[in-house]
Amino acid sequence: MTVRKTEEITIVKPNTRRLDGDCANTCSQKIQRIIKSGIDRILLDLSEILYIDTRGLGFIIDTMHAVEEEGEVTICCPQGRVRDFLELTRMDNIFRIFPNQDAALATLQTR
Repeated sequence: MTVRKTEEITIVKPNTRRLDGDCANTCSQKIQRIIKSGIDRILLDLSEILYIDTRGLGFIIDTMHAVEEEGEVTICCPQGRVRDFLELTRMDNIFRIFPNQDAALATLQTR
């Protein structure tokens, strides 16, 4: 998982093609440590993800719940089937989803 910080936003990018099972558990453990360090505004970059299942979706939702009261989780760069899966599960009604990092950061940093 790659983590990069801007002034206000922490960009988290899973370094995997599949966000499922063991990978979701590993990512969840890592992001929980990030959140416990005081990070509460996360941009989740899914550009490398080609496949996501319900456990991967659980990771995203768990991340949202972990920062919910004081922060936010935003998604960028979902491609193909991952984007379709997020729409099918109506996660696009829960998360702000941007086509790329630049669009997400431009919106998030103006808050």
